[in-house]
Amino acid sequence: MTSVVGPRPGDRSLLARLERHEQLLGALVGGHGVHPAVATDLDFVVVAQTVSAAETAQLSTLPIPVVLLVDSDAELAAARAAGVPVTMALGSRMVAADVVLTEDGPARLVTSPAEAQAAFSSGADLVVYDAVAMIDDVLATLPAGRPHAGFPPEREPLVLLSGMLGDQHLWDGVAAGLGDIALPWPARIDLDDSVPEMALSVLAEAPPRFALAGHSLGAIVALEIMRRAPARVTRLALLNASARGASPAQIDSWAQWRGRTEAGEFEAVADELARLTLPPAHRDPELVARNLDMARAIGSAGLLRQLAAQTSRPDSRSSLGAIDVPVLVVSGELDEVCPPELQRELAELCPTAELVTVPEAGHMAPLEQPSRVAAVLLRWLSDVDPPQ
Repeated sequence: MTSVVGPRPGDRSLLARLERHEQLLGALVGGHGVHPAVATDLDFVVVAQTVSAAETAQLSTLPIPVVLLVDSDAELAAARAAGVPVTMALGSRMVAADVVLTEDGPARLVTSPAEAQAAFSSGADLVVYDAVAMIDDVLATLPAGRPHAGFPPEREPLVLLSGMLGDQHLWDGVAAGLGDIALPWPARIDLDDSVPEMALSVLAEAPPRFALAGHSLGAIVALEIMRRAPARVTRLALLNASARGASPAQIDSWAQWRGRTEAGEFEAVADELARLTLPPAHRDPELVARNLDMARAIGSAGLLRQLAAQTSRPDSRSSLGAIDVPVLVVSGELDEVCPPELQRELAELCPTAELVTVPEAGHMAPLEQPSRVAAVLLRWLSDVDPPQ
């Protein structure tokens, strides 16, 4: 038998207080330990026969009596032989312990403060909180804090893919305008070094069915998702994007950025790109700083992976005709990174596409003109009822 520490040897104060009909409040504790409040606000604690040695050591330091809960005549006899001063049993056990807990007798087991007050009011002298059951009840309610399974029917999941060196903050201003109709779901594309692997990573974390919006490199990944899992996408938005593969000039530029990044110049490359991806009219300190903050969040390793994916990215033009969901192509009027003619080509090759040009927006349209982009996406999301 585990040696459970009771009150000091010969200390019968708990039983003496019961004989005087004092109203005593205790707690039955299990393997969860004893909260400090137990030692200051209760009159005693009750522990089971199976308390571990470590828990026994903790209980021995309490300034209040520790009572052993027994559930058989054999356990009661063992406790008596070990000199445990006070024992307690549940009424259903029918053992001759010092205190027997019943439903309506002088000693009762309760699971809430309201029950304890009611027990005292109806004549009980000793009340024990069943802390084990109370903790189990609390633990059973914890899953209620998780969002309900599925998604609110009035809000369609919208997977958002940012471009190279962009993170979820690219969509902050846009998502704020879509909250009534969409459930924004930013996904990362900086953890893989090829477009197909990026698409698979997104699909692994995305909801079963979703609307999909991609910016720049994110749009290229979105087109790969359409090839691999078209049934999961309800509609598609492509922002500041081209469906073409890498050009020789792009490959050359990316090779230079790769070399400089590998040589330890990531900060300089990130600062350069934070400016180059914005049109001259929008290179104010705040937008440049936000662009640079996203680049730093992606980091040098993420940039190297994205450059590898850019270099080997597929030409998607031949597969655009197979897309049969509503497609929105969003072009920035001032986009110098992906010229508007490439975005017109993309829209013309998609049989279900609509081309919208956002005025006063460059390549970072969601960052530069979030309200206008949100308005365009809101109309696109409203055109078709969310899937059931």
